[in-house]
Amino acid sequence: MQITEVSIIYFIFRLLLFVVAVWNGYILSHKNRKLKISDFSPIIFVYTFYSGLRWGRGVDYNVYYWVYENIKNGVSREDNEPLFELLVKISVWLGFSWQGFVVFMSFFLIFAWCFFLKDYKKHLTLALPFLCLNLTMAENLMRWCLGFSFILIGLSYLLSKEDYKRYFIFCTMGFLVHYALILNILLFTGLFFFKKSFSPILFFVLYMGGITIFSANFFTNFIDVVQQVDLGTRFLAYQENAAMWLDPEEQKVGGDFSYLNVLATFFFMFAACKMVKTRPEWTYVYNLSLIACVCFPISQKLELLMRLEYIIYIFKIVMTGVVMMDVLKNRKYYGKCMYMFAVIFLAYYLCYSYMVRESFMTSDPPYYIWDAHGRKTLI
Repeated sequence: MQITEVSIIYFIFRLLLFVVAVWNGYILSHKNRKLKISDFSPIIFVYTFYSGLRWGRGVDYNVYYWVYENIKNGVSREDNEPLFELLVKISVWLGFSWQGFVVFMSFFLIFAWCFFLKDYKKHLTLALPFLCLNLTMAENLMRWCLGFSFILIGLSYLLSKEDYKRYFIFCTMGFLVHYALILNILLFTGLFFFKKSFSPILFFVLYMGGITIFSANFFTNFIDVVQQVDLGTRFLAYQENAAMWLDPEEQKVGGDFSYLNVLATFFFMFAACKMVKTRPEWTYVYNLSLIACVCFPISQKLELLMRLEYIIYIFKIVMTGVVMMDVLKNRKYYGKCMYMFAVIFLAYYLCYSYMVRESFMTSDPPYYIWDAHGRKTLI
């Protein structure tokens, strides 16, 4: 644990974000009318500047500074995703620097999530803080999450109104920001037509299999294949460094899972299954969350998969807040044992994972723009 002035400031900002998220979520959960996006203004404002003013935040922040500058100066790759390049050019035309574009991406991400959650107001007291405090990886996967933000808005139209036209339009926009999002689009679309809730027993068995059986070394078999196939110049860097991306020995991976991880997943799967029996509007997110649980231990063994899996796992995080809130509000329905576990786990998760670990045990210094001291990037 490293307690520095930078980490203390970061801790204070995360605490402020948590307080505003809980307060905003609590107020919204008790409104007797349909929510509007403007009702989320407090958390949108606070998160935008909490995240948008971060500086040097991960590898992608520093790499995309040069991409932004190249597009600004008329020097860019021919196969850049067209909507991403257009958004950068609009940002430049408006006079924004790279940091200004970062603020925009942070704003659009939280805006999209609030747009999605406005149709699920009853559980926002914990869903909002669980969401906001778990978007840390989005600060690195910037273009990926920018494209996902479009898809998330489209998904809201699909689930609330079965509006296929708007869903297709927003998914297309997300795809034109990051082509690799086509995999998530196909998953989101296919899952929509599956109306029944998944079996928690089956998915817990698959989850345990991912922990105990799956080997990260399996991916090394594909290194030669990836390097030989023509994927175009857009993915040339990934091909040339295939050994780094596909060999777990070349990167830090997180394949170890404690008993607490397993117990928490077990609790989540079965409590969430029990919840959707009385809250069918959460069935889609529940099914997506179980897929995320199964994919999580596998993705943690390889960084490339971790990037692909992140945006579905965040649905599980939101669902965790929803389930916790439902257990705390309906003790008799869930039983005393599950209620006590929820209280203990919630206290641990909020105090340690959200505050202590993220603030004082992060590998990258949590810098803000005033820590730049004239520097453009960290690398």
